[in-house]
Amino acid sequence: MLSVDKHKLFFTISEEISGFEKWKPIPSISGGGLGVRYFLHQFHFHWHHKDYLGSEHTLDSLHFPIEVHLVHLRENFTYSDALSTTNGLAVVAVFFAFSGEGDSTDTHPFSYIRNSTNTSGANIMIRPADLIPTRRNVWFRYNGSLTTPNCEEVVVWTILAEPNLVNFKRLSDFRAHLAMDNHLEFNGRRTQPLNNRKIYMRVAQPITYRGHGDSVVNRSSYCLFLSLVYFAFRQIRSWRYV
Repeated sequence: MLSVDKHKLFFTISEEISGFEKWKPIPSISGGGLGVRYFLHQFHFHWHHKDYLGSEHTLDSLHFPIEVHLVHLRENFTYSDALSTTNGLAVVAVFFAFSGEGDSTDTHPFSYIRNSTNTSGANIMIRPADLIPTRRNVWFRYNGSLTTPNCEEVVVWTILAEPNLVNFKRLSDFRAHLAMDNHLEFNGRRTQPLNNRKIYMRVAQPITYRGHGDSVVNRSSYCLFLSLVYFAFRQIRSWRYV
């Protein structure tokens, strides 16, 4: 389901969502120091009309044109429960950068959005897995807050270092589709001070592929099996999309 408001474009899993309710069980993430399983609740985008802005997070002070947040609820929690519980939410953040290449296909997630209506409540077919870059074995982790009001301090953040790619024309079409009266507002929160937060980095490790074991990503964990951060005791063994 596509919903539009002045803050963000977002997609929410519920019993009424076309396609997502057929995913049994609901897509989830686990491992990587999370401690418990988290289930996908919704994902949304943050943007700016300027190419050098848009993302809420930065890497070495660098902004990206687009940042997508995949928001997950802690197992057995409602959204209300999560908003009042430390680590009630786990959000995976993915940057989008320019690819510099053309792409004539309509399988890119931005194409599905561009080809949809911008009316709230419209159905749209899009795979969360398509939002995740091919290389996803380096990421950052910190405990923080939501970036929309009331900015509750209940989020375990995981930020993928490798951006996904989008070419210039596709991004321009995406922006034009979202613009109101030919004007596209920045819909994010300005990057905030760290305030003594610790940011951990998971460094790249060689990946071996195997077809079984608790480190295999299956259909229920649509995109990520998060390895432990670099100081922990085990490494990621495999990735798989279904």
